[in-house]
Amino acid sequence: MQLEQLCGDLLRAKQAENDARDKRIAIEQAITAIVGIPEEGTKTTDAEGYKVKVDQRIKRTIDAKAWALVRDQIPEELRPIKIVEEIKVENKGVLWLKEKEQGYYRLLCQAMTEKPEKPSVKVEEV
Repeated sequence: MQLEQLCGDLLRAKQAENDARDKRIAIEQAITAIVGIPEEGTKTTDAEGYKVKVDQRIKRTIDAKAWALVRDQIPEELRPIKIVEEIKVENKGVLWLKEKEQGYYRLLCQAMTEKPEKPSVKVEEV
């Protein structure tokens, strides 16, 4: 198969995915217009031969500075806030170590896993 044909096939497949996604979203909106959306949590509705579950999640974030101002006004045992330390890998730093400081990179690799992700392919018509 020629590269040009594959590029065209890829663009058509992506358009079909987008069209299918748009159609699915429109159907979901029509369903929720009929059965309703719970304020939070899951609502189950029976339809003839189907069970419809509509799930409404709420994403909550906290402003650290604003929280610091009100934190002491809520008893510690009632505070619904958890402070979590997160360890993240900085890819630029890893690449720098790999290139410039291979000994430290090998040491880091004892605690780090590297696994290739799915390659990304982008094709644009010109």
